[in-house]
Amino acid sequence: MLSFALSSCEEVITLDIDNEKPQLVVDAYIDWKKGDTQAIPVVHLSYTTDYYSNLPSPKATGAAVKITTYHSEEYILQEISHQQFANIFPPTEYPTVSNHIGGTIYAFLDGITPVLGRDYILHIEYEGEKYVAKARMKETAIVDPSRTQQNDNGGIFGNKTEARFFFNGFANEENAYLVRMKHKQKEDRYTLDDKFISDQKFFFTTNGFQEELKKGDQIYVSLYRISYEYKQIIDFLADVAINDQGRGAGPPSNNIPARILGNVTHETNPKKNPLGAFRVGQYSEFQYIVK
Repeated sequence: MLSFALSSCEEVITLDIDNEKPQLVVDAYIDWKKGDTQAIPVVHLSYTTDYYSNLPSPKATGAAVKITTYHSEEYILQEISHQQFANIFPPTEYPTVSNHIGGTIYAFLDGITPVLGRDYILHIEYEGEKYVAKARMKETAIVDPSRTQQNDNGGIFGNKTEARFFFNGFANEENAYLVRMKHKQKEDRYTLDDKFISDQKFFFTTNGFQEELKKGDQIYVSLYRISYEYKQIIDFLADVAINDQGRGAGPPSNNIPARILGNVTHETNPKKNPLGAFRVGQYSEFQYIVK
């Protein structure tokens, strides 16, 4: 965080930051809800903005975007409006991971029929440059309702109601997950992986919610299967979001203070690799009512 509050005199110091040329950001994903037969591929193209700017990203219109597979499948994504996106993915359902602030959204609205273990290749041609990415569809885990625990004497001081949720990962595979929990209008999200877990038994809690849980409250959980590489990106952006909120910028924005590269690459020149990533995977949902 580059804005420091000095408690002795409440003075806020804003540091001058050299602003580079706006960088292309690719936020692409195929989020497949477990149990559904189809999923809608989405690609959001935007630009980085000045660190202290709260303005939305400029648009990135006119791109040619498609997704292919090694099984002769080809899906051409079309540009859609932010309102169309909101109609397809209502905020109350929050099936996607990213906050879209400005930029341009592309989607294949007819949907595709995903296949577990299949590789999906993203192709983007924009302003004379070509980018490509590949990701494999992986099965997600399911929260086990029978193992859910509620503790009415939880928290640091033993006066907080908390719920603990459990699920099993997959043996002999890389296990990384993004957890999203929603309570009323507040949302908490964080990541898990198996680097320090030997038995693939995971759990997470509601401790991140600031508001007290009360009897009858509903908690909505989405559990995304992600790659180790994507987890690193999410962890980095979470730190950026904390810094944004610390300086009063509101929700996560496009002002990323460091260059973070994902799995999207320029076809011929690595120096032109964009920021962002292409994510492919299942997600499962779970609802819990506080007792």
